[in-house]
Amino acid sequence: MTAPTFNFTPHDSSPGGREVPRVRMSKMGDGYEQRSSAGLNDFDQFWELAFDNEELETVNAMKSFLRARRGVEPFYWTPPRESSPTLWVMEGEFKESNLMPNSSSFSVTFKRWYGAEE
Repeated sequence: MTAPTFNFTPHDSSPGGREVPRVRMSKMGDGYEQRSSAGLNDFDQFWELAFDNEELETVNAMKSFLRARRGVEPFYWTPPRESSPTLWVMEGEFKESNLMPNSSSFSVTFKRWYGAEE
């Protein structure tokens, strides 16, 4: 089954992406430390997305999409400045704030997925 696509574009004010090296460490009692890369994909990639003052209908659609994935099912999403979608999962929580009658702000963090489409 093909993974669905998250088709919402974050605002330019989004915090952006970050990469965290995946490192295995062995610490010895005398202060010596040995480090090595952990796995073939040795960097975890994250994108923090912000959607400011979005229409309530759009925010509800994003929440429904993410709830349906339950934080475990990957989906396609195209990061800013990229030309093709890659697989991602929701990392942690999503937040809704600035609750107005017909709009609100929404934020979420995605983590790059290197597993199967499911």
